[in-house]
Amino acid sequence: MKGICFKFTPPTLKKYEKNGKKDWRIEYYYEEKRLQIKCNKWRENFKTDKEAEKYINEYMLVLIDQLMNGVNPFSSTKQKTDIKLTTLIEAYIDYYKKPYDKIIENKNNTYSKIERERTLKRLQNYDYVVKRILDFLEPLDYKAKDLNLQDAQNLLDSMQEKYQWKIDSTKKYLSVFKNSYQYGIDNKYCDENPFAKVKPSGQKRIRRAVSNEEWDLISQELYNNNYHFYIFCKIVLHLIRPAELERIQKKHINLNNMSIFITNDISKTKKERVIY
Repeated sequence: MKGICFKFTPPTLKKYEKNGKKDWRIEYYYEEKRLQIKCNKWRENFKTDKEAEKYINEYMLVLIDQLMNGVNPFSSTKQKTDIKLTTLIEAYIDYYKKPYDKIIENKNNTYSKIERERTLKRLQNYDYVVKRILDFLEPLDYKAKDLNLQDAQNLLDSMQEKYQWKIDSTKKYLSVFKNSYQYGIDNKYCDENPFAKVKPSGQKRIRRAVSNEEWDLISQELYNNNYHFYIFCKIVLHLIRPAELERIQKKHINLNNMSIFITNDISKTKKERVIY
């Protein structure tokens, strides 16, 4: 049995559906890294899905034989060349989410409810960003190794123009591209990161602090017409974060000295403090 490699899981055929269209992929893990081989073009070459599935099953047997005889898919030139940009991003997202799984599942009650809520919200926001990127890239069918610096810049500019992002929002999407390529380099999917020197187009928004005179006018208007929001603004003005404000209880408020006690389980920084 010398030479057999057990560093992989058996390849399986996954049948997805995107926007009403079938999306077939062979998926397996090699050294805990997920690989995907898209099969849509193969499927289109057959009259029926049954015939296509028979062919793909035969291909998977050959693939298993190669893996068992020590073939490393990451060292294959073909594998590096053929991997799609969408596949690279999906592989990175799987890697990115893995450390957070234990926080969300929290089987041993190691993490608090607040920590799990924050983690879940962070992942949901990241999922939204990634979904918009994948939806934009899906029809373009880029190969990860084909993109150079100019291609990467043009791609980001096209997305920024289509979605009318401000520069701050664009930076979030750019970070996904940068991190995905860095993951690809670390795992030998690709050799260079074309997004490393890409910059969002447009001017950064300049934030201006509200003057004391302006705040007095705003305060008076809110006091007269929207008293509840006036109270909310006053509290936030004194450095209480909205997420902390949601968790404040009656016992945290001291009317005698007009203060609010922020406990460590409420505070974002996990440090107690008093707001006057």
